[in-house]
Amino acid sequence: MALLERLRRRNVPITGAALGGFMHPDLVLRKQFFQHIEQLEYDIHITELTQIYGMRGEPKSDGFWPKSVKENDRIVADRYTRAFQFLCDLKRLREITFFAAIDGRNMVETGSLGIEPYSMARPGIFNRDWTPKPVYHLLTETVSKSKLRV
Repeated sequence: MALLERLRRRNVPITGAALGGFMHPDLVLRKQFFQHIEQLEYDIHITELTQIYGMRGEPKSDGFWPKSVKENDRIVADRYTRAFQFLCDLKRLREITFFAAIDGRNMVETGSLGIEPYSMARPGIFNRDWTPKPVYHLLTETVSKSKLRV
C-alpha cells in the first residue's frame, strides 16, 4: 500500500493494481485494503483467481483439505461465490482472470513450487471436458445480481 501511495504522490502514470487471487477464506476480511486502493483511484485487477487447498508446510488436518469430491465442490462454490459477492461490490474492479479454471488441467492438482499437489482437488469452474460446473452458474447469477461496473 505504501508503494501505491508513493507512486500516486509522484504522479507516476499507473492506472491500476493487479493482485493475485489465490483465495483463502479471509479474502473478504481485506475490505479496507481494497477500499484504500479505490481511494487512491487505482483500478483493481484480480489475477489468477483460484482455490488452493494448502501451502507447503501447512497441516492437512486444518479442515482445508476436502475429503470427498462432493465436499470439494461445495467448498469451491462457497468460496468463489463469497469472493464474487465481495469483488462485485468494488467500484473500481476492472478485471478478473482465473487460474486453474478447468478441473484436471491445473497446478493445484499437479503441484508447483508453492502449492502442494492435491490430486483429488477440483478447483475449477469447468469440468475436465469444459462443461460448466454448478459453481459456474452460481457465479454468473452472482454477477447478474450485482452492481458490477466492469
